[in-house]
Amino acid sequence: DAIELRAGQAVYALETNLAGAAGNSLVPGQRADLHVLIERRNEPPLTDCLIRNARILSICDHRGLNVADEKSSGIPYLISIAVSREDLNLISLAEQTGTIRLFASAAAYDTSQEAVRKTDSLVLPYLLGELDAQNASAAENRE
Repeated sequence: DAIELRAGQAVYALETNLAGAAGNSLVPGQRADLHVLIERRNEPPLTDCLIRNARILSICDHRGLNVADEKSSGIPYLISIAVSREDLNLISLAEQTGTIRLFASAAAYDTSQEAVRKTDSLVLPYLLGELDAQNASAAENRE
């Protein structure tokens, strides 16, 4: 089956476990919200929704089999989601610096809005600051 992406979208694969897969209640085609938890030294943790209504493309076990396949272990290991290309670095950084959990979206089957960055997210300023710092460091290294 070919993966259908909208213009400007890319596939992002998240490693997961049963807890991270909303108790195994998520299914391909459904929309999920990406919640990020960032633990910070000497400061309270940051947690909030970063991306709303990301479409779940596939859920595979540790062998790459779709969890619905009869040969699959049925235990989610990798969840592929459709996200905006513009948010790939942001989501990658969120995964590196914190924990991402998927929760069924309140608009789980609404197809009008998909993979929308939550601009008032509490974790967004922190992640954007980290991205700016990484980009500045990379620019210095190129000089």
